[in-house]
Amino acid sequence: MNARTRKQFCSSLVVAVTFALAACTGGNLVSPLVTPPGSSIAFADGYSPGCLSGFKDAYRTGYENAYSKDVERYATDPEYRAGWDRGHDACYLEEKLHPRVTGEGSNRPG
Repeated sequence: MNARTRKQFCSSLVVAVTFALAACTGGNLVSPLVTPPGSSIAFADGYSPGCLSGFKDAYRTGYENAYSKDVERYATDPEYRAGWDRGHDACYLEEKLHPRVTGEGSNRPG
C-alpha cells in the first residue's frame, strides 16, 4: 500500500468511526468523547471539559454540575484554550439546535 492509498484509507476509517460513534451517542454528531480528527493532545485535553461545560451552559439535563475548566492552563496554553472554546461552542450549539428531550412523552429514556 503506497502512502497516498494509506492516507485515503486512514481518512475513510476516521469518517467511518466518527459516524459509528455518532450512532452510539443517539445521533448527535457532537460528543465530549470524540475530539476533532488531527487534534493535538493539549487541544483534546481542553475539548472534553469544554464540551461538558457547553452542555451545562445550554441547560442539558444531567449536566447541571458538569462545568469544568483548568483556569491556569486556559490562561497559559493556547491549544488547551482553543480546544476548550471549540468544545464548549460545539456542544452548546448542539443542545440549542437539537435539544435532548427526556421525561414524560419523550421517545428517549430519561
